[in-house]
Amino acid sequence: MSGQPNILAIQGIRTIWTKASRGAAAARVRNAVPNALPLPQAQPGGTHPLIEHDVTFLESKHFSDPVQAITSSDSGDSLSYGCLRIKLGINSVQLIWEYRPDEAGAPPRHPVPKDLFALHVGQWARIEYNGRFSHDDGWSYKKTVVNVGLLRILSANAFIENPPEYVWKSMMKLR
Repeated sequence: MSGQPNILAIQGIRTIWTKASRGAAAARVRNAVPNALPLPQAQPGGTHPLIEHDVTFLESKHFSDPVQAITSSDSGDSLSYGCLRIKLGINSVQLIWEYRPDEAGAPPRHPVPKDLFALHVGQWARIEYNGRFSHDDGWSYKKTVVNVGLLRILSANAFIENPPEYVWKSMMKLR
């Protein structure tokens, strides 16, 4: 064993739209947004290396040319990402669902935190949820996909080469 710490990789893919993209042609384009993308190259460091890849596809950009951000840091022992809380162990991470209205919108769901999975080194999981959000000028909708992996080596195709070990969804009917 090399003594290198395992890398926690998180990729959040958000798709945001209004009722203008709820019908046929626009919905097909919106639904074509991928659930996984290549990870950009980064050099995470620290005791608990973390890489976060945030990607947002917007209706105003016709769901192409997404806004992207990549950060690399030390995660510590626990962190939150959207409605997901992640507790780090030495060779595993525990994924916990915690409904947050500001992240998952309406309708409300799962009011009590729910243990989802324990990921071990070399495994990854996909969490999907959606929601409706009220604004002064109407409604917006958001689908969130969170890919989480505990990796020995960071690979650009970590979330593409193999299917996730675990998938959990909280996809609600949005009106």
